[in-house]
Amino acid sequence: MWCPSCRGEFVEGIATCPQCQVALVEDLPVDEPEYMPDTWKLAGEFTDEVAATLAQGLLQDNDIPCKLENASFRVQPVPVSQDMTTLRLWVEEEDLEAATRLLAEAENYSLCSECGGVVLKEDKEFPSCGAPLEE
Repeated sequence: MWCPSCRGEFVEGIATCPQCQVALVEDLPVDEPEYMPDTWKLAGEFTDEVAATLAQGLLQDNDIPCKLENASFRVQPVPVSQDMTTLRLWVEEEDLEAATRLLAEAENYSLCSECGGVVLKEDKEFPSCGAPLEE
């Protein structure tokens, strides 16, 4: 049983969420992916939430609007196992070149030679296109 308000899970036999005081349901509704306008382009893809958040902060500090998406679960980033997480960093199309250049200039990031996306230098390939990264 699930609380539709706080999304807490409860054992069978409990009918009301003790925190929210609402009736529990058997299944939670599936969250629809947040709308991403066509003018937003993928600037980077990460498997480490800390690195993705740092990249987002770097862009925001340089006045480049951006948004992180947890591509594994199609929601805003949440802490989960590193094995399960793929985080995408999106920017507006007109900021894509400046964002990828800025991230590539930062010491922790590298540009993919195939698609121009940004990844951590320790990654072996770019997750979206699978291209191997050059040393």
